[in-house]
Amino acid sequence: MQKRNEPWNWRKLKSVGTIGFLGLMMLFQYQNCAPAQGVRATRAYSVSDGGLVSTIDDVNVSTGVAFLQDKVQVQSSAEPTVIEGECSSLQEGAVLGWKVRDEQGHTRQTGYANCEQGHFAVEMAPANELECDQSYEVSAQLAAGVGGRVEVQRDCSSVAAN
Repeated sequence: MQKRNEPWNWRKLKSVGTIGFLGLMMLFQYQNCAPAQGVRATRAYSVSDGGLVSTIDDVNVSTGVAFLQDKVQVQSSAEPTVIEGECSSLQEGAVLGWKVRDEQGHTRQTGYANCEQGHFAVEMAPANELECDQSYEVSAQLAAGVGGRVEVQRDCSSVAAN
């Protein structure tokens, strides 16, 4: 038996095409064309058990951090060196990373600090581990935000006097 070419069933094609078109049009109602909510509207939601649910805001300009001074001289000491800075109070509890680099750009130390009540503290190794005639750059950054930098030098005048 030979199979003959049957003409297109236009009625079926028309009905399937119409259903497909209407289905596609119904999906457009779920497209989100509304403007993004403000940061304050999406920042935090409280839940019934007293916990806190927060959202990640990757376009928030308040992710920058800054040190309180541009240049710091630290006293020779065996105690850890602490350098303070400011972060946004909107970033409460966020963890930022920090690095200490020497004049050649080599990383000497790295660590993490928490943003608490708009402030953070970089706790470095003791100043005794820094060389007297070098400057060090301490940089801190919160995610993809603007980083802060401070130049640190060890004050060796007390060492020379002894």
